[in-house]
Amino acid sequence: MAAQLKLSGVKSGVPDLFLPLPIPGRSAGLWIEMKAPGGTVTQNQDDYLRFLYEVGFLTKVCYSAQDAIDEIRGYLERRRSVMVAMKHDPVLG
Repeated sequence: MAAQLKLSGVKSGVPDLFLPLPIPGRSAGLWIEMKAPGGTVTQNQDDYLRFLYEVGFLTKVCYSAQDAIDEIRGYLERRRSVMVAMKHDPVLG
């Protein structure tokens, strides 16, 4: 599987999921690395997550689909609160 991903252009270390919705003044978007329960982040993944965090993205490591769903929901709720406070939300209405 890893060989197929590499051939298709997937770069080593890039997190699995990306939500490209910024929270103004807080985050440029959300990146999530998915791991099986008990799994560990590789050095490449850790380096990439740190880089993304340093340039303004929120990064998370999730160990189940439910963890990822909860992170995404929480992120969208925080975004909605900020956007409502700014009285403008073109995506969430």
